[in-house]
Amino acid sequence: MQFEITYHYPASDRVRIRILDASKNVLFAETSLVYKKYQKNFDMSGFNDSQYTFELTDAERKFNQSFVVLTRTIRTVTIENREAIVVASF
Repeated sequence: MQFEITYHYPASDRVRIRILDASKNVLFAETSLVYKKYQKNFDMSGFNDSQYTFELTDAERKFNQSFVVLTRTIRTVTIENREAIVVASF
């Protein structure tokens, strides 16, 4: 689960990015020196199912984008007998 954050032409040469959980706890924070564009990939595969928010701030603006990590489980049942094999997914 990869997220790419790109921000073109920030209002300043420093951009702060944070990732917050549903309780507004800061899970990640960094301030980067940028020239015309901020870009970074985030690996969210280790995050538990919950709501999170990316927060990006420059000298003039603040942007928030919330998202939900939700794991789907697919169960497969195989029944085998002498007459047939039945496979079902739910």
